[in-house]
Amino acid sequence: MTYNSITVQVTAADGQSGIATYTYTINGGSQASTTSASHTFSGLSGSTSYSIQVTVADRAGHVTTETRTISTAENPNVVTKVLKEGDYVYYTDGKGIQRKCVVLWDNTSGYGVQILTMDIVETMSLKDGDLNVSGSNDFAIALNLYNNGISILNSRAKLYNNSAYSSSARCVGSIPNNPDHEEGMWSEENGRLGVYDGKVKIKDSGFATDYYQMEMLGVLRIGEIYWLASRDVWTNAGYYYFYIRTVHNDGIMYVNDDFCAYYYENHREGWGDPDIRYGLRPVFMLIPTVKVVGGSGSSDNPYTLGI
Repeated sequence: MTYNSITVQVTAADGQSGIATYTYTINGGSQASTTSASHTFSGLSGSTSYSIQVTVADRAGHVTTETRTISTAENPNVVTKVLKEGDYVYYTDGKGIQRKCVVLWDNTSGYGVQILTMDIVETMSLKDGDLNVSGSNDFAIALNLYNNGISILNSRAKLYNNSAYSSSARCVGSIPNNPDHEEGMWSEENGRLGVYDGKVKIKDSGFATDYYQMEMLGVLRIGEIYWLASRDVWTNAGYYYFYIRTVHNDGIMYVNDDFCAYYYENHREGWGDPDIRYGLRPVFMLIPTVKVVGGSGSSDNPYTLGI
């Protein structure tokens, strides 16, 4: 038995008429009839259980049938075995575009094998991704986009998922094993947030998992400003500033000075530019059975994937 074949060896004897035929059947379908007591089924899938049936007939017309379930070994070329953090791989996204990616998380991480694009797939504003932009004024719109920023960015990233290779996609900066996690609403006992008390989402630290991993791998800096699916809140002298995090050209994370909403305890409201556009870097969760079929994993010769 290998990862793609099963060899069946039969022990049978008939001292009178002798064995006439051996018939081998796999999963009730493919069948081979032969005089040999051994047969190999090839072209199988790794880590897969197969039902093998053997029928032995002697020359006197007596027939004996037995069935066994046998599992193939794990394919040594699947992504869970080959890809390591920091390796490079080509990925054809859901729009048919080949992307150079880096392995952000490998199978030892507990997150599965996740790959991150080494460029942005598009520039977008949060308004581009929100089909339900609403608000009575620019402040209300900005606050709505801030509150929904994580889900907007993750939903946009999913448009680039190729289900032949990956089971899901998310925006970088979201939590690797819980991308749509939310931290809850901001509330102040002193009433400084006025009518917005309990209606504004608090900041999160979900970005840190991806961010520090990217920093360790040296893949933060790509020459473009891009979104992180994470919120930040900064308070100063009665002001509350609500931001979506970004990574700038120098690879440093910033709160976004252009896109924000702010509120002052005396009910003064303000907003940045909800139309500001930054890059989107998706992260793809590879299907464990996808195979590595070429390349070396270097930046100059990334691995290539196959089904």
